[in-house]
Amino acid sequence: MDSELVLELRRQEQQRGTGALTVGDGAFHLVEGAIVAAECRRATGLDRMAMTAGLTDAEGWRRARAAAAVIRTMTGRKSKGLFLYLALDRGRANLAMARHRLEGIEEDLEV
Repeated sequence: MDSELVLELRRQEQQRGTGALTVGDGAFHLVEGAIVAAECRRATGLDRMAMTAGLTDAEGWRRARAAAAVIRTMTGRKSKGLFLYLALDRGRANLAMARHRLEGIEEDLEV
């Protein structure tokens, strides 16, 4: 990923930007600074983009995917069409509030 793009994504994260950041033939969709979707005909996958940007590492991504599978099993949800990955700053994040906000997003989403 281009270093200018990484800097812009980090700036959007700090400013809690919402909207679409168009890049080439694709776009990053942001909500309050978080990447909620990415689209590109040539993209190799969101996992690689997140790792290249330094948002997670391979083990963190694997754990998140495993947790999503467990949650789908526990809730009885069969859909595999949407996967949200939330990266929190350990020193600043409020896990309970993050869960609460994600539940609100989940209720409002239509896939």
